Amino acid sequence: MKAIRSSQLFNQKISTSSQSDFFLRHSRRQIKSRHLPARFCSKKYFKKVLTPVFNEIQLGTDSALADLTSALSRLSRDHPQGGSREKKQTTNNQTKMKLNKSIVALTSLVAFAATPLFAGTGKTFKETVVVEEEESSWYNAALSTGWDSLYMFRGANVLRSGGYGSSLYWTDASFTWNISENDFLTLGGWNAFGLGQGTSYKEFDAYANYVHTFGDLSVGLGYTFYFVYPNGSNSYANELNASVAYAIDLGFMTLTPSARYYFNLGPDNDTDSGNGLVEMASSYLDLRLTGSIPVIKDVVSIDPWTAFGLNFGYNQDENGGEFDGANNLEFGVAVPVKVNEVITISGYGAYSYAFENLWGTTQPSTFWGGGKVTFAF
Repeated sequence: MKAIRSSQLFNQKISTSSQSDFFLRHSRRQIKSRHLPARFCSKKYFKKVLTPVFNEIQLGTDSALADLTSALSRLSRDHPQGGSREKKQTTNNQTKMKLNKSIVALTSLVAFAATPLFAGTGKTFKETVVVEEEESSWYNAALSTGWDSLYMFRGANVLRSGGYGSSLYWTDASFTWNISENDFLTLGGWNAFGLGQGTSYKEFDAYANYVHTFGDLSVGLGYTFYFVYPNGSNSYANELNASVAYAIDLGFMTLTPSARYYFNLGPDNDTDSGNGLVEMASSYLDLRLTGSIPVIKDVVSIDPWTAFGLNFGYNQDENGGEFDGANNLEFGVAVPVKVNEVITISGYGAYSYAFENLWGTTQPSTFWGGGKVTFAF
């Protein structure tokens, strides 16, 4: 309670100009109460030795603590080892104990004087070394645009009607609502155009994903609407997905094993209308291991990945038949480079081995690559 009353006195009654004198008076009382030599209690001594320390503490300078230590050392050196004149009967051990108590009391008083209870804006020792974290934003937004040498989707070379296949230009925009520290809702859209000769492929996807984190474990649910509109023929699909991922920090790199399951709600692709992209109620499981190896702090990293796909009627073989089982095995590596707080550029190369001639357009071995630039807000 005494400390609380003192803080109120600092805030309400003690002006900035009188804080030094207030500090000196209390310091002298501490010395007197422990029967140290009277010369230590002189106002001249305190003003000469401790006032500069007090002023530096108010200003929050880095040398204040060193100067305080020097002042206390001077106090200890000046004190006679045999005891004070006022208490000659005190033994050497008692004198040392009292001197230690005085130094502790003086240190405590100086530390008390350095707290924000003073009327003023001086930094404390704690504030000089502790950096407060900025409040996280309630949202994140990103705009990405990129180019892929092939349109590889779930192991299939989608735009291969001849030759090796056509490239793809795409743009993605997303907005994430940070609901809480552990809950995130992302809405976005992806638009792509085929760039190969003789192709007029266009696709638009709209998606929504919710993710909840439990420490390093994250689980998610999502929905995607696919709309393909080449040559006036409109096909679409409605798809649900569920995912789980776990981040493992190995010190020199981070590994994230994950699994994502996709389920097609329809429409069916074998009806008279023929406007379904794939078989209704078909599904696909993507098992993936991604890594991130920092190369230049948080500016450049190497991000390898490997994935294994399991097909459940989603992709078809070269004869148009449905199949269940191994779809493809994929390897790749990306190198993102953070230009500044907003812009990141990235390039990648990948390889896929297909266990089936998916849709009759996919060779057993396929190499491709691409790049993108991302603007994060």
